[in-house]
This record gives sequence, structure tokens and C-alpha cells, in this order.
Amino acid sequence: MTRPRSFDQFIRITAWSLLICALLYTAVTWLWRTPFAHGRVAGIYWLFIAIDRSTLPLTALAVLGFVATLLTWLVCAIRQSRPLRHLGVTTGIFLLAIVLFGTVALPVSLWTWQPLGSISARGHTYYLMTSQAFDQNFELFECDGWGVLCWRIYISIDIDRPVEATLEYNAQTDQVLLQITSDGELIDRWPEDRN
Repeated sequence: MTRPRSFDQFIRITAWSLLICALLYTAVTWLWRTPFAHGRVAGIYWLFIAIDRSTLPLTALAVLGFVATLLTWLVCAIRQSRPLRHLGVTTGIFLLAIVLFGTVALPVSLWTWQPLGSISARGHTYYLMTSQAFDQNFELFECDGWGVLCWRIYISIDIDRPVEATLEYNAQTDQVLLQITSDGELIDRWPEDRN
């Protein structure tokens, strides 16, 4: 009994889709997200958060597809029941997608981002997030009015203890204010020049 051709097509389309997605993720992560994370270029804040959150599930899907096509290829090879060329190609595509997702997962796992909150003021949207590599940092991004195109405007000192960060807008001074405290003690703030 052979599988329907539509199932084979579904598997091939899934493999190619994952490969294209992995190529895009790799390009965005290494060419755009890394300079964005270091404050060198503007970027789409939520795109990078979405890539962080979806890399692991997509990698798991690619691994599942790889194992399924590899097992199918082995069964067909033992039975000598059908041509194996397209199964070998599909298995290779899944494997390549796994490798590419792995190159994306490396910086994502070394530098995790957690959105904390946002405010809108002065025609801009400000996003506060925590980033964790070896120590914890707070990062503040200033974005356009829609909150799409963002630029990192502040990164805190390295913090190695539990802290609390507050982001607020002071209408009297027309300033966005960020304070990082631990047990009531001020650790860092932005902008630095205020009293």
C-alpha cells in the first residue's frame, strides 16, 4: 500500500517552507537582529521578539519532519518499494532547515529578551525589556508612533541581583523616565541628567 501523492506533496511543501523560513530567520538574526541588539541600527522590535519565540517550535517541527522522512526512506529502502530520490532530497531539506534554525537559536539562547512594558508619549512608543546574556540588563527602545520601527536608546549597567524597573511619562517635564531600583536603592536611571 502506498501513501497518497497529496501527502508526499504536503511533506515536500512543509520541508521547503521550513527551509525558506530558516533562511529568512538566519538572515534577519545575523544581519539585522545582532546589530539592532547592540544599538547600531533601527529595527522592528516585535519581529525580533516573534523570531525569539518561534525559533524553537519551528526547529522541533523540522526535526520531526526529518525523523519522519528518514524513517520512511529507510522502510522504503528495506522493502525496495518505491524510488528513494525524492525522499532523500526531502530529508536533506529538513536537515538543512535544522542546521539553519540552529544558527538562529544560538544567539537567541545566549541573549534572551523579555518585554516588560511600553508607554506612548511625545508621538513615540517606548518599549522596556530585560535582556539576559550573562548578567541582566534593561533596555529601552524608542519607536515611531505606531511602535514598529525602533531604536535602542538606553541599556542599563549589568545587574546581578533582583531589581524592579519603572517606566513612566512625566507630563510636566515632557520626559520619559526610567528608574531601576533594588530594595528602594536607585541602581540606574534614564535620562541620567535628571535630579
